[in-house]
Amino acid sequence: MTDDIAAGGRFEVAFSFFTGPAGVSPMAEDRTTIVAIRKPSVRGAYDAAGTVAGQPVEVLGIGKSPVEGYTRVTVRYRGENA
Repeated sequence: MTDDIAAGGRFEVAFSFFTGPAGVSPMAEDRTTIVAIRKPSVRGAYDAAGTVAGQPVEVLGIGKSPVEGYTRVTVRYRGENA
């Protein structure tokens, strides 16, 4: 993974319930990050995995964002290079 991805920013993400650009927070020490997708609700959606800028991630949780119109997806980067 590049330092650019670990630093956070706006990247392409892919989950079964959303694919497109999203805001990504900087990666924490435990390799987790928050992804803010522009979709007001993904009620009933659950994924075990997805990608952030092509890097595989494990989905830890999906919830309402404090920003109206967005959904918050908590993920952990997978693999040794994360």
